[in-house]
Amino acid sequence: MVTTLASAIRTAFPPQRLVRFLSGLWQSLQKRLVSPYHPERHYMRGPGPKWHAKHACPASERPPV
Repeated sequence: MVTTLASAIRTAFPPQRLVRFLSGLWQSLQKRLVSPYHPERHYMRGPGPKWHAKHACPASERPPV
């Protein structure tokens, strides 16, 4: 049974084709695990000066500090 299964696998997947398949599988796995995209590097840390100027509260409406 084992030899029959092994010979069936060998005929279905010749060595070159098997190596190509396994290398493609390995490369896709690497791309998914080690992604070059890191969104935390591009994360904006808060509103900028334009936003503050647009949404600034007039001095008369500011609560006392």
